[in-house]
Amino acid sequence: MISTFEVTDLNNQKKYLKDIFLEDNKSYIVGFIYTNCATYCAAQSSNFQQLQQKIDSRGLHDRVGLLSISFDPDHDSPEKVRSYAKKYQADEKIWKFSIAGKDNLRAQLFDQFGVIVIPAELGEFEHNSALLLVDKGGRIIRVFDDNQIDEALNQAISL
Repeated sequence: MISTFEVTDLNNQKKYLKDIFLEDNKSYIVGFIYTNCATYCAAQSSNFQQLQQKIDSRGLHDRVGLLSISFDPDHDSPEKVRSYAKKYQADEKIWKFSIAGKDNLRAQLFDQFGVIVIPAELGEFEHNSALLLVDKGGRIIRVFDDNQIDEALNQAISL
């Protein structure tokens, strides 16, 4: 079970990450981003666009969701992330966004999800990119490479 981490949603409401998974009663494919990232994050968001289209066309929005978590709370306000979501045509029934807090628990969040984030020059970050499958109970089930979107979706459906 994912530990209790507070995140901010796009309505500037604080939520516990585990509650996002539990309240919807569906599996989630999760990815970590920041809006100023022009490499991994843009590619991952394009993959999430494809996944969203597949989920929608197959009528799976009540079984599988997508969640992008920004790890740059110093620059990614709810308004900025909302604009980012709009750029990628995110449908909030399928694809949710949240922003990790500024506190020291962020390192624990990264550890729990296996995310490595290293500050770089010009306010950017070096980070790994993957698709993380979380089941309806809030447990991390598997990690997929970014290019394994079909495999991630198929396993999410099977949960």
